[in-house]
Amino acid sequence: MLPPSSIPTCSGRESRRRSTSRKLDATAIRLELRARQAETLEAQATWASLQTDAALTASMAHEHEELAALADARLARFEELFERRMVARALLDEVRQDAAMAHMTLTRLRAELADHPNRIARQQAAVARAEVTEERSRIDLERTRIRAPFSGPVLPIHAARGNQVLAGAPLVRLADAASFEVRATLPTDQARRLRTEFDAGFPIAAETRVGDDIIPLYLARLSSAQRPGRTGIDAFFALTPGPGTELGRVVDMRVALPAEPDLVALPVAAIYENDRI
Repeated sequence: MLPPSSIPTCSGRESRRRSTSRKLDATAIRLELRARQAETLEAQATWASLQTDAALTASMAHEHEELAALADARLARFEELFERRMVARALLDEVRQDAAMAHMTLTRLRAELADHPNRIARQQAAVARAEVTEERSRIDLERTRIRAPFSGPVLPIHAARGNQVLAGAPLVRLADAASFEVRATLPTDQARRLRTEFDAGFPIAAETRVGDDIIPLYLARLSSAQRPGRTGIDAFFALTPGPGTELGRVVDMRVALPAEPDLVALPVAAIYENDRI
């Protein structure tokens, strides 16, 4: 939703590059980011606990190796005493059970120690996923502030304050001030002459008048095909934006055609019946 204070631009105003054109309500996204940050911290803490657990298991396994060795030595003594009929079988069975338990504990610790690298690797992946999710939430939060990609006038606004908008829906239209052009449809023969000069690298100048100001224009490109219903070819002249250069405005334009050899410029009033001067 667009909060009431989130529309710094309005139609017709000039928008500067990187300035904020729209700001979406970021409350829910901020909460989502905090939740993702908490998940990342939790995953990192679990990773650290696993590393500590691995070190503790390694230490315990070393100690239980010594206990298992002592249990084996004790069992060997009791077996020798049993052969000499100096201890009862029940006592020997208890010692055998203690030795078996010591070896089972040692085997379990060795299995846990062998699996710790896998557990740590899985937790590392969980941390990486949490960090990626957190970064996505951070990007979503940054996208709630929509910045103008270029300088230019603000065109129609498609979303009012407080409106619910869907992802990808247009909010505002901007025109790139650096790419303003004047389109003129030129007769085909004149367009061919201009194309020859333009392709040869010669600049094609023109001008238009807005009020008392004369604005210079320069040919930027020529269309490669005629539009349906047109008898000429479209020529596009680069324009520096200024007062009176609104988009869609119709203007009069004078184009300087390439010079022709063996010709003399005469006023129209000097020509009589197209064949007399």
